[in-house]
Amino acid sequence: MTRTPELILASGSPRRRVLLDQIGLRYRIRIPEVDESTVLNQNSKADPSEIIQCVAALKARQVAFEEQKALILSADTGVVAPDGEILGQPRDATDAQTMLKRLAGRTHYVVTGMVLYDVARAAQAGRSVSTWVTMKPYDERRINWYVASGEPFGKAGAYAIQGRGALFVETISGSYSNVVGLALEELEDLFSRLGYSLFTYVL
Repeated sequence: MTRTPELILASGSPRRRVLLDQIGLRYRIRIPEVDESTVLNQNSKADPSEIIQCVAALKARQVAFEEQKALILSADTGVVAPDGEILGQPRDATDAQTMLKRLAGRTHYVVTGMVLYDVARAAQAGRSVSTWVTMKPYDERRINWYVASGEPFGKAGAYAIQGRGALFVETISGSYSNVVGLALEELEDLFSRLGYSLFTYVL
């Protein structure tokens, strides 16, 4: 009988861990060392979804170098501003304020690129998922309050929909968990495309 490979989450994101724990998955964590800014700079004119998917694939491959038999799940999430620029994590308070002003009262989209990589077979399944988010027309006073809370730091686009940032969101169209950092609705399809059952890994 073929032994089911171990599932590894190639991510240091606590939000992705919460999402996987929510559905009861059994997995181990390995944090990849990928310079995302380099990928963004080298592909600045490419489609945002392709860039983000590329980062997710690099994370999976980086962890795969040190594994022999495993399924590696990786992801990368980006907030795409109305002008098409990918907004990463804010560098400081001023950067966070600038990002939030760009999003206020407008619609942007959040892309998560997801990859499931089977190390033993060097086989990969991946896809990107987009969710449209419309923000309320909040003012500078609200922005300053939010930045002072510290929540924007470490978050793409300088907001967390699963936290205080929900107060700034008017509507979303698409997957909520995708905005958090992983489109749970798509996981079963990724596993099945590589010949595995997601439910094998549910505790």
